[in-house]
Amino acid sequence: MATYDLTSQAFNDDPFPTYRKILAEAPIHWSESVGGWYVARYADVAAGLRDPRLSTDRFTPMMNMLPEAVKQKFSHITRIASKWTLMLDPPEHTRLRAMTGDSFSTRALDAYRPRVEAVVDEVLGRTLAAGRMDVVRDLAHALPLSVIANLIGVSRDFFDQFAQWFQPCNELFSKSAYTDEHVAAATDGLLKMEAYLEEIVEARRREPTNDIISHFIALPREKALSDEGIVAECILLLSAGQETAKTVIPHAVLTLLEHPEALDRLRRSPELLKGAIEEILRRDPPMHKLGRVALEDMDICGQRIAKGDLVWLGIATANRDPAEFADPDRFDIDRKDNRHLAFGYGIHFCEGAGLARVELRLLLERLIALPELKLAVPRSTLTCVGGNHMRELTSLPITFQR
Repeated sequence: MATYDLTSQAFNDDPFPTYRKILAEAPIHWSESVGGWYVARYADVAAGLRDPRLSTDRFTPMMNMLPEAVKQKFSHITRIASKWTLMLDPPEHTRLRAMTGDSFSTRALDAYRPRVEAVVDEVLGRTLAAGRMDVVRDLAHALPLSVIANLIGVSRDFFDQFAQWFQPCNELFSKSAYTDEHVAAATDGLLKMEAYLEEIVEARRREPTNDIISHFIALPREKALSDEGIVAECILLLSAGQETAKTVIPHAVLTLLEHPEALDRLRRSPELLKGAIEEILRRDPPMHKLGRVALEDMDICGQRIAKGDLVWLGIATANRDPAEFADPDRFDIDRKDNRHLAFGYGIHFCEGAGLARVELRLLLERLIALPELKLAVPRSTLTCVGGNHMRELTSLPITFQR
Protein backbone atom coordinates (compact mmCIF):
# COMPACT_ATOMS: atom_id res chain seq x y z
CA MET A 1 0.00 0.00 0.00
CA ALA A 2 1.37 3.40 -0.98
CA THR A 3 1.85 6.00 1.75
CA TYR A 4 1.00 9.67 1.46
CA ASP A 5 2.57 12.35 3.62
CA LEU A 6 -0.21 14.79 4.52
CA THR A 7 1.87 16.97 6.84
CA SER A 8 5.06 17.96 4.97
CA GLN A 9 5.86 21.50 3.87
CA ALA A 10 5.79 20.41 0.22
CA PHE A 11 2.30 19.01 0.75
CA ASN A 12 1.07 22.18 2.48
CA ASP A 13 2.37 24.36 -0.36
CA ASP A 14 0.61 22.25 -3.02
CA PRO A 15 -1.49 19.30 -1.76
CA PHE A 16 -3.44 18.78 -4.96
CA PRO A 17 -1.08 16.40 -6.80
CA THR A 18 -1.18 14.18 -3.69
CA TYR A 19 -4.97 14.43 -3.57
CA ARG A 20 -5.17 13.31 -7.20
CA LYS A 21 -3.00 10.28 -6.43
CA ILE A 22 -5.10 9.36 -3.39
CA LEU A 23 -8.34 9.58 -5.38
CA ALA A 24 -6.89 7.33 -8.08
CA GLU A 25 -4.92 4.88 -5.93
CA ALA A 26 -6.30 4.69 -2.40
CA PRO A 27 -9.67 6.43 -1.90
CA ILE A 28 -9.79 4.95 1.60
CA HIS A 29 -6.60 4.06 3.45
CA TRP A 30 -4.98 4.16 6.86
CA SER A 31 -2.78 7.25 7.10
CA GLU A 32 0.03 7.20 9.65
CA SER A 33 0.66 10.89 9.02
CA VAL A 34 -2.78 11.88 10.38
CA GLY A 35 -3.37 8.89 12.63
CA GLY A 36 -6.59 7.60 11.14
CA TRP A 37 -8.51 6.38 8.09
CA TYR A 38 -8.53 8.88 5.22
CA VAL A 39 -11.68 8.89 3.06
CA ALA A 40 -11.28 10.72 -0.25
CA ARG A 41 -14.17 10.25 -2.68
CA TYR A 42 -17.09 12.64 -2.83
CA ALA A 43 -19.83 10.02 -2.42
CA ASP A 44 -18.10 8.44 0.58
CA VAL A 45 -17.29 11.77 2.24
CA ALA A 46 -20.85 13.07 1.79
CA ALA A 47 -22.22 9.81 3.20
CA GLY A 48 -19.80 10.00 6.13
CA LEU A 49 -20.82 13.55 6.98
CA ARG A 50 -24.41 12.43 7.50
CA ASP A 51 -23.72 9.00 9.03
CA PRO A 52 -24.82 8.95 12.72
CA ARG A 53 -22.32 6.16 13.38
CA LEU A 54 -19.51 8.67 12.88
CA SER A 55 -19.35 11.02 15.87
CA THR A 56 -18.10 14.59 15.72
CA ASP A 57 -16.99 14.31 19.35
CA ARG A 58 -13.30 13.52 19.04
CA PHE A 59 -12.57 15.30 22.31
CA THR A 60 -14.30 12.97 24.79
CA PRO A 61 -12.66 9.72 23.58
CA MET A 62 -9.28 11.42 23.62
CA MET A 63 -9.83 12.60 27.19
CA ASN A 64 -11.07 9.18 28.32
CA MET A 65 -7.81 7.57 27.23
CA LEU A 66 -5.73 9.92 29.37
CA PRO A 67 -4.62 9.19 32.94
CA GLU A 68 -6.69 10.90 35.63
CA ALA A 69 -3.92 13.34 36.50
CA VAL A 70 -3.69 14.45 32.88
CA LYS A 71 -7.49 14.78 32.61
CA GLN A 72 -7.37 17.28 35.46
CA LYS A 73 -4.99 19.47 33.48
CA PHE A 74 -7.56 19.57 30.66
CA SER A 75 -10.55 20.07 32.95
CA HIS A 76 -11.29 23.70 32.08
CA ILE A 77 -10.73 23.11 28.36
CA THR A 78 -13.02 20.07 28.47
CA ARG A 79 -15.72 21.96 30.36
CA ILE A 80 -15.87 24.72 27.72
CA ALA A 81 -15.18 22.72 24.54
CA SER A 82 -17.70 20.02 25.45
CA LYS A 83 -20.48 22.60 25.00
CA TRP A 84 -19.49 23.53 21.44
CA THR A 85 -22.04 22.41 18.87
CA LEU A 86 -19.32 21.11 16.54
CA MET A 87 -18.29 18.64 19.29
CA LEU A 88 -21.82 17.35 19.92
CA ASP A 89 -23.99 14.61 18.44
CA PRO A 90 -27.78 14.38 18.55
CA PRO A 91 -29.87 14.86 20.58
CA GLU A 92 -27.81 17.57 22.32
CA HIS A 93 -26.54 18.93 19.00
CA THR A 94 -30.11 19.15 17.68
CA ARG A 95 -31.23 21.01 20.80
CA LEU A 96 -28.44 23.58 20.62
CA ARG A 97 -28.74 24.18 16.88
CA ALA A 98 -32.45 24.86 17.37
CA MET A 99 -31.47 27.55 19.88
CA THR A 100 -28.69 29.21 17.90
CA GLY A 101 -29.77 28.69 14.28
CA ASP A 102 -31.89 31.83 14.03
CA SER A 103 -28.79 33.95 14.64
CA PHE A 104 -27.57 33.07 11.12
CA SER A 105 -30.86 32.76 9.25
CA THR A 106 -31.44 34.53 5.94
CA ARG A 107 -33.44 37.18 7.77
CA ALA A 108 -30.64 37.71 10.29
CA LEU A 109 -28.02 37.93 7.52
CA ASP A 110 -30.07 40.60 5.74
CA ALA A 111 -30.08 42.59 8.96
CA TYR A 112 -26.34 42.05 9.51
CA ARG A 113 -25.29 43.03 6.00
CA PRO A 114 -24.98 46.83 6.56
CA ARG A 115 -22.86 46.21 9.65
CA VAL A 116 -20.65 43.70 7.81
CA GLU A 117 -20.30 46.16 4.92
CA ALA A 118 -19.25 48.93 7.30
CA VAL A 119 -16.57 46.69 8.86
CA VAL A 120 -15.26 45.64 5.43
CA ASP A 121 -14.96 49.29 4.35
CA GLU A 122 -13.27 50.24 7.60
CA VAL A 123 -10.69 47.46 7.45
CA LEU A 124 -9.96 48.08 3.76
CA GLY A 125 -9.77 51.81 4.32
CA ARG A 126 -6.74 51.41 6.58
CA THR A 127 -4.60 50.10 3.71
CA LEU A 128 -5.96 51.45 0.41
CA ALA A 129 -4.05 54.74 0.49
CA ALA A 130 -0.70 52.93 0.39
CA GLY A 131 -1.44 51.18 -2.90
CA ARG A 132 -0.22 47.88 -1.49
CA MET A 133 -1.08 45.46 1.29
CA ASP A 134 -0.44 42.00 2.59
CA VAL A 135 -3.80 40.26 2.26
CA VAL A 136 -2.95 37.83 5.07
CA ARG A 137 -1.79 40.42 7.58
CA ASP A 138 -3.99 43.37 6.66
CA LEU A 139 -7.25 41.63 5.71
CA ALA A 140 -7.41 37.96 6.64
CA HIS A 141 -6.25 38.45 10.22
CA ALA A 142 -8.24 41.61 10.85
CA LEU A 143 -11.50 41.36 8.93
CA PRO A 144 -13.13 38.06 10.04
CA LEU A 145 -12.56 38.71 13.74
CA SER A 146 -13.78 42.30 13.38
CA VAL A 147 -16.98 41.09 11.69
CA ILE A 148 -17.92 38.29 14.08
CA ALA A 149 -16.92 40.27 17.17
CA ASN A 150 -19.05 43.20 15.99
CA LEU A 151 -22.07 40.94 15.51
CA ILE A 152 -21.60 39.14 18.82
CA GLY A 153 -21.31 42.46 20.60
CA VAL A 154 -17.78 42.62 21.98
CA SER A 155 -15.62 45.70 22.16
CA ARG A 156 -13.11 46.66 19.48
CA ASP A 157 -10.50 46.65 22.24
CA PHE A 158 -11.05 42.90 22.53
CA PHE A 159 -10.02 42.00 18.96
CA ASP A 160 -6.24 41.81 19.35
CA GLN A 161 -6.57 40.44 22.85
CA PHE A 162 -8.78 37.60 21.68
CA ALA A 163 -6.26 36.51 19.06
CA GLN A 164 -3.58 36.31 21.74
CA TRP A 165 -5.84 34.42 24.12
CA PHE A 166 -7.07 31.86 21.61
CA GLN A 167 -3.82 31.15 19.75
CA PRO A 168 -2.46 28.66 22.35
CA CYS A 169 -5.79 26.80 22.28
CA ASN A 170 -5.78 26.65 18.49
CA GLU A 171 -2.23 25.33 18.52
CA LEU A 172 -3.13 22.70 21.10
CA PHE A 173 -6.09 21.40 19.08
CA SER A 174 -3.91 21.11 15.96
CA LYS A 175 -1.22 19.00 17.66
CA SER A 176 -1.11 15.24 18.08
CA ALA A 177 1.24 15.70 21.05
CA TYR A 178 1.37 18.38 23.70
CA THR A 179 3.36 19.59 26.68
CA ASP A 180 2.21 20.84 30.07
CA GLU A 181 3.12 24.33 28.83
CA HIS A 182 0.76 23.95 25.84
CA VAL A 183 -2.12 22.90 28.09
CA ALA A 184 -1.43 25.65 30.64
CA ALA A 185 -1.29 28.38 27.98
CA ALA A 186 -4.49 27.15 26.29
CA THR A 187 -6.30 26.92 29.63
CA ASP A 188 -5.20 30.41 30.63
CA GLY A 189 -6.41 31.86 27.33
CA LEU A 190 -9.80 30.15 27.47
CA LEU A 191 -10.39 31.21 31.07
CA LYS A 192 -9.59 34.83 30.21
CA MET A 193 -12.01 34.72 27.26
CA GLU A 194 -14.65 33.14 29.48
CA ALA A 195 -14.29 35.83 32.16
CA TYR A 196 -14.42 38.62 29.59
CA LEU A 197 -17.56 37.27 27.92
CA GLU A 198 -19.26 36.59 31.26
CA GLU A 199 -19.05 40.32 31.98
CA ILE A 200 -20.66 41.12 28.62
CA VAL A 201 -23.47 38.61 29.18
CA GLU A 202 -24.20 40.20 32.56
CA ALA A 203 -24.23 43.65 30.95
CA ARG A 204 -26.61 42.51 28.17
CA ARG A 205 -29.00 41.01 30.70
CA ARG A 206 -29.22 44.46 32.28
CA GLU A 207 -29.34 46.36 28.99
CA PRO A 208 -29.88 44.36 25.75
CA THR A 209 -28.53 45.68 22.46
CA ASN A 210 -28.71 44.55 18.82
CA ASP A 211 -26.21 41.70 18.94
CA ILE A 212 -26.03 37.91 19.06
CA ILE A 213 -25.47 37.75 22.84
CA SER A 214 -28.66 39.75 23.39
CA HIS A 215 -30.44 37.41 20.96
CA PHE A 216 -29.32 34.38 22.97
CA ILE A 217 -30.49 36.00 26.20
CA ALA A 218 -33.89 36.78 24.66
CA LEU A 219 -34.60 33.20 23.60
CA PRO A 220 -37.89 31.83 24.98
CA ARG A 221 -37.70 29.63 28.07
CA GLU A 222 -37.95 26.36 26.12
CA LYS A 223 -34.89 27.37 24.05
CA ALA A 224 -32.97 29.25 26.73
CA LEU A 225 -29.22 28.90 27.01
CA SER A 226 -27.46 29.09 30.36
CA ASP A 227 -24.92 31.87 30.80
CA GLU A 228 -22.19 29.23 30.60
CA GLY A 229 -23.72 27.94 27.37
CA ILE A 230 -23.88 31.45 25.88
CA VAL A 231 -20.23 32.08 26.72
CA ALA A 232 -19.11 28.73 25.27
CA GLU A 233 -21.07 29.32 22.06
CA CYS A 234 -19.58 32.80 21.68
CA ILE A 235 -16.05 31.44 22.11
CA LEU A 236 -16.82 28.92 19.37
CA LEU A 237 -18.28 31.58 17.06
CA LEU A 238 -15.32 33.89 17.60
CA SER A 239 -12.77 31.16 16.94
CA ALA A 240 -14.53 29.41 14.04
CA GLY A 241 -15.63 32.68 12.45
CA GLN A 242 -12.08 33.91 12.43
CA GLU A 243 -10.15 30.75 11.62
CA THR A 244 -12.10 29.63 8.56
CA ALA A 245 -12.51 33.06 6.97
CA LYS A 246 -8.88 34.04 7.44
CA THR A 247 -7.95 30.91 5.49
CA VAL A 248 -10.42 31.48 2.65
CA ILE A 249 -9.75 35.18 2.00
CA PRO A 250 -6.08 34.94 0.85
CA HIS A 251 -6.76 31.85 -1.28
CA ALA A 252 -9.72 33.62 -2.88
CA VAL A 253 -7.61 36.65 -3.82
CA LEU A 254 -4.75 34.47 -5.07
CA THR A 255 -7.12 32.35 -7.17
CA LEU A 256 -8.46 35.43 -8.93
CA LEU A 257 -4.96 36.81 -9.53
CA GLU A 258 -3.94 33.47 -11.04
CA HIS A 259 -6.92 33.55 -13.41
CA PRO A 260 -6.83 37.01 -15.04
CA GLU A 261 -9.47 36.16 -17.66
CA ALA A 262 -11.95 35.26 -14.93
CA LEU A 263 -10.97 38.38 -13.00
CA ASP A 264 -11.66 40.56 -16.06
CA ARG A 265 -15.06 38.90 -16.52
CA LEU A 266 -15.94 39.54 -12.87
CA ARG A 267 -15.00 43.20 -13.22
CA ARG A 268 -17.32 43.53 -16.20
CA SER A 269 -20.07 41.37 -14.68
CA PRO A 270 -19.93 41.46 -10.86
CA GLU A 271 -23.12 39.38 -10.70
CA LEU A 272 -20.91 36.39 -11.59
CA LEU A 273 -19.21 36.69 -8.21
CA LYS A 274 -21.72 34.34 -6.61
CA GLY A 275 -20.62 31.45 -8.81
CA ALA A 276 -16.96 32.45 -8.53
CA ILE A 277 -17.12 32.32 -4.74
CA GLU A 278 -18.64 28.84 -4.79
CA GLU A 279 -15.89 27.71 -7.16
CA ILE A 280 -13.22 29.24 -4.91
CA LEU A 281 -14.69 27.38 -1.93
CA ARG A 282 -14.82 24.13 -3.89
CA ARG A 283 -11.22 24.25 -5.10
CA ASP A 284 -9.61 25.23 -1.78
CA PRO A 285 -12.06 24.82 1.14
CA PRO A 286 -11.38 26.37 4.55
CA MET A 287 -11.13 22.91 6.19
CA HIS A 288 -9.35 20.32 4.06
CA LYS A 289 -10.52 17.43 6.23
CA LEU A 290 -12.97 16.85 9.07
CA GLY A 291 -12.43 14.29 11.82
CA ARG A 292 -14.98 11.77 13.07
CA VAL A 293 -14.86 8.81 15.49
CA ALA A 294 -16.52 5.48 14.67
CA LEU A 295 -19.14 4.69 17.32
CA GLU A 296 -19.32 1.05 16.21
CA ASP A 297 -17.65 -1.39 13.84
CA MET A 298 -18.64 -0.37 10.32
CA ASP A 299 -17.72 -0.55 6.64
CA ILE A 300 -16.76 2.43 4.50
CA CYS A 301 -16.12 1.81 0.82
CA GLY A 302 -15.56 -1.88 1.54
CA GLN A 303 -13.03 -1.17 4.29
CA ARG A 304 -13.72 -2.43 7.84
CA ILE A 305 -13.49 0.39 10.38
CA ALA A 306 -13.25 -0.55 14.05
CA LYS A 307 -15.19 1.12 16.83
CA GLY A 308 -13.13 4.00 18.20
CA ASP A 309 -11.09 4.49 15.02
CA LEU A 310 -10.48 8.04 13.85
CA VAL A 311 -11.87 8.72 10.39
CA TRP A 312 -10.79 11.74 8.35
CA LEU A 313 -13.33 12.86 5.75
CA GLY A 314 -11.36 14.51 2.94
CA ILE A 315 -13.33 17.63 2.05
CA ALA A 316 -10.61 18.89 -0.32
CA THR A 317 -10.30 15.58 -2.15
CA ALA A 318 -14.08 15.18 -2.40
CA ASN A 319 -14.33 18.66 -3.91
CA ARG A 320 -11.92 17.61 -6.67
CA ASP A 321 -13.36 14.16 -7.31
CA PRO A 322 -13.73 13.76 -11.12
CA ALA A 323 -16.68 11.43 -10.51
CA GLU A 324 -18.60 14.44 -9.16
CA PHE A 325 -17.00 17.45 -10.87
CA ALA A 326 -16.04 17.57 -14.54
CA ASP A 327 -12.44 18.73 -15.03
CA PRO A 328 -12.20 19.29 -11.25
CA ASP A 329 -8.88 21.18 -11.19
CA ARG A 330 -10.19 23.86 -13.58
CA PHE A 331 -11.39 27.15 -12.11
CA ASP A 332 -14.78 27.62 -13.74
CA ILE A 333 -16.93 30.49 -12.47
CA ASP A 334 -19.78 29.21 -14.68
CA ARG A 335 -19.77 25.73 -13.12
CA LYS A 336 -23.32 24.43 -12.69
CA ASP A 337 -24.66 22.28 -9.85
CA ASN A 338 -21.61 23.08 -7.73
CA ARG A 339 -22.55 20.91 -4.75
CA HIS A 340 -19.22 21.24 -2.97
CA LEU A 341 -18.69 20.22 0.64
CA ALA A 342 -16.65 23.23 1.77
CA PHE A 343 -19.04 23.96 4.64
CA GLY A 344 -19.80 20.34 5.42
CA TYR A 345 -23.05 18.50 4.86
CA GLY A 346 -25.98 17.22 6.89
CA ILE A 347 -26.81 18.26 10.44
CA HIS A 348 -23.32 19.67 11.06
CA PHE A 349 -23.39 21.98 8.04
CA CYS A 350 -21.58 25.16 9.12
CA GLU A 351 -24.12 27.55 10.60
CA GLY A 352 -21.89 30.51 9.70
CA ALA A 353 -21.70 29.61 5.99
CA GLY A 354 -24.09 32.37 4.96
CA LEU A 355 -22.14 34.99 6.88
CA ALA A 356 -18.86 33.79 5.37
CA ARG A 357 -20.32 34.12 1.87
CA VAL A 358 -21.63 37.65 2.55
CA GLU A 359 -18.29 38.71 4.01
CA LEU A 360 -16.29 37.27 1.12
CA ARG A 361 -18.55 38.78 -1.53
CA LEU A 362 -18.43 42.28 -0.03
CA LEU A 363 -14.66 42.12 0.19
CA LEU A 364 -14.07 40.74 -3.31
CA GLU A 365 -16.46 43.29 -4.87
CA ARG A 366 -14.18 46.02 -3.57
CA LEU A 367 -10.87 44.36 -4.34
CA ILE A 368 -11.61 43.43 -7.95
CA ALA A 369 -12.62 47.05 -8.61
CA LEU A 370 -9.06 48.20 -7.82
CA PRO A 371 -7.07 49.01 -10.99
CA GLU A 372 -3.82 47.17 -11.68
CA LEU A 373 -4.43 44.57 -8.98
CA LYS A 374 -1.30 42.38 -8.99
CA LEU A 375 0.71 39.93 -6.94
CA ALA A 376 3.70 41.84 -5.58
CA VAL A 377 6.08 38.85 -5.30
CA PRO A 378 6.85 35.81 -7.49
CA ARG A 379 4.23 33.08 -7.07
CA SER A 380 6.99 30.59 -6.26
CA THR A 381 7.89 32.47 -3.07
CA LEU A 382 4.48 31.98 -1.44
CA THR A 383 4.29 29.33 1.27
CA CYS A 384 1.53 27.74 3.31
CA VAL A 385 1.32 26.32 6.80
CA GLY A 386 -0.91 23.40 7.70
CA GLY A 387 -2.56 23.38 11.10
CA ASN A 388 -5.91 22.41 12.58
CA HIS A 389 -6.72 20.74 9.22
CA MET A 390 -6.49 24.02 7.33
CA ARG A 391 -4.00 25.30 4.77
CA GLU A 392 -3.07 28.92 5.37
CA LEU A 393 -0.95 31.22 3.22
CA THR A 394 1.70 32.85 5.38
CA SER A 395 1.75 36.02 3.28
CA LEU A 396 0.15 37.46 0.15
CA PRO A 397 1.56 40.88 -0.85
CA ILE A 398 -0.42 42.68 -3.56
CA THR A 399 -0.21 46.06 -5.25
CA PHE A 400 -2.88 48.19 -6.95
CA GLN A 401 -3.68 51.72 -8.03
CA ARG A 402 -5.86 53.73 -5.71
